[in-house]
Amino acid sequence: MSFSFETPVSALSNHQKRVDMISKNIANLNTSGFKGDRMNFMEKLGTVAGSQQFQFSQGSINSTGRATDMAIKGESFFVLQNQNGQDVFSRMGSFNLDKNGELVNPEGMNVQGWMVNQETGKMADTKSDIIIDENMKMGATQTQNVWLTGNLSSKLESTSEQLTTNTKLDSNTNKTAMTTNELATPYTVNSENDEFQISLTSKSGATLASENIELAEDNYNTVSDLAQEINNKINSKSDLYGKVEASVVNVGDGKGLEFRVQNVEDGTAMQLDNVATTNDGATDNFFSDMGLTAGTSTTYQKVTTSTGINNLLQVSEGFSSGNEINISAKLPDGSSKKTSFVYGGSNDGETVKDLLNKINDTYKVDGEQIARAELTDDGKIQVTDTTIGESETSLSLGSGTGTGSIDMPTFITTTEGSEASVNSSSVVYDSIGNSHNISLEFTKPKGTTENYGKWNWEANLTGSEKVISGGSGTIEFDREGNLVSFNYDGGVDGLTFDPRNGSNKMKVQLHAASSDDYKGLSQYNTTSSVKVREQDGNAAGSLNGFRVNEKGSIIGSFTNGQESKLAQVAVAEFTNPDGLEQVGGSNYKATEKSGQANIGKAIAQGSQIMSKSLESSTVELSKQFTKMIESQNSFDAASKVIRTFNEIMDRVVNLKR
Repeated sequence: MSFSFETPVSALSNHQKRVDMISKNIANLNTSGFKGDRMNFMEKLGTVAGSQQFQFSQGSINSTGRATDMAIKGESFFVLQNQNGQDVFSRMGSFNLDKNGELVNPEGMNVQGWMVNQETGKMADTKSDIIIDENMKMGATQTQNVWLTGNLSSKLESTSEQLTTNTKLDSNTNKTAMTTNELATPYTVNSENDEFQISLTSKSGATLASENIELAEDNYNTVSDLAQEINNKINSKSDLYGKVEASVVNVGDGKGLEFRVQNVEDGTAMQLDNVATTNDGATDNFFSDMGLTAGTSTTYQKVTTSTGINNLLQVSEGFSSGNEINISAKLPDGSSKKTSFVYGGSNDGETVKDLLNKINDTYKVDGEQIARAELTDDGKIQVTDTTIGESETSLSLGSGTGTGSIDMPTFITTTEGSEASVNSSSVVYDSIGNSHNISLEFTKPKGTTENYGKWNWEANLTGSEKVISGGSGTIEFDREGNLVSFNYDGGVDGLTFDPRNGSNKMKVQLHAASSDDYKGLSQYNTTSSVKVREQDGNAAGSLNGFRVNEKGSIIGSFTNGQESKLAQVAVAEFTNPDGLEQVGGSNYKATEKSGQANIGKAIAQGSQIMSKSLESSTVELSKQFTKMIESQNSFDAASKVIRTFNEIMDRVVNLKR
């Protein structure tokens, strides 16, 4: 009978321990890097035994913005050293620098790692406390090498960037007279207004076409439907095909039609006439119903600078004084400029020339004309940079404020600007850390055949320095654009100059060849751009901050723009993390069950250090509440068992009496 008491009593004891564990988990819900515990129950010699187990799952990683905060993504642990000089291990990476620059956790334990000797650049073999000296200095280093990268364009001549409209401008005289009234819809075509005549006459007076156009009798729901019917019938006549068009235009608050002649010789006239109906000989009402006058004519004219803007076929609704055409331009240097052409004799003007003048004003900077617009012989607008070389010039025109409407052709690049001279520069440093600016100019010699792939280069210093030797040379590329040679004039192997400031004379080698790590100079048919990828000198500087990369390297940034590795954060991994023993807070120590700590770099253990971040607790509140209810129910059940046994014992005792 006593054995029966042991089982529920052990259950009570272990469920009490489980409630204590759950309470600890909930209390550490917001503790960074905290790993929740769980209790496993098992039968042991007729009693209930419970064993506690850590849950070393990955917690979510949250950004904090603090440079000293770190989180581990993986299965490793931070290595800390307590006040007794013993290593302990933790997933909590809430660190900070103390007054001595030592990287410590909130309990004052030192973060372990390997320091880097700033003189030699070598990392220590033995781990130690990580110390960041806020007063650290970086000495000056004299530049010895400059690495170049980029492309020298293989285009053999210098050209100016040129834009041209993709289609020409067209114009008709007497456009207003060829425009109908506002047409009400549905528009009815019947036997009394279904027929008209189109005649084309050359500039010399010869008849080119004379055709009767008969429309299908119908109710046309839109002006566009009516225009389509008219154009279908026009294009069915071979002499008119593609030369005459009825175009939908804005009229008043609605739509109307404009009859146009196009794609013909300059001076070709088009006349619209009524015809007699075939039934009773009466005159067809086609034109009178639309508000046009029979016998009206228009002439196709080649667009010149004196052509009125309202005569352009690209205008779908005539411009009135004060109406605007928007001008949106990009200058050769890539900057944008927007303005408007204001229509009207007392404003910017009324002709194509006036519009060109406004465009040219747009391409003026400080009184200098940097690009010029003109009308070509075939009626296109062309914009040309006034200087040679690569350019970002662009232009678009469109309707602006007012009732006027114009659909201008698109501007496309017809000639790309290029120059046979390319400039670059590099800052280099002397032995005491002073900077010097080397200006490099690459020029392509004249001649398209004998000098193909050849360039000259020259180096100049912008201060009081004096070039001693190696200040110029030649470059040669093969027929595939690959670098063949980079030479210095005078048979030397570097640029030597005197800084004239008390520091040592400098010899700088310019490297133009490609390597496995970077691209050098090439000569392809693309934009020219030569840059200095790297130079190996620096001015003196002071530490002004640091960052931690994914490998756990602490990288210091200095006021001279340089970076240097200061230390390497140590991490540890275990064969059996579940065998670790908790020693307060979120800290653990190795045991015989966990195995000895394997201390090394994060990358070697398949882990990553996430800087400016902390790992969240793995405790999930909902699950903890569920487990608490389970423990409460189990505790109650065990209590009832004990009470039942107690009642049985009482009855047994009473039986003896």
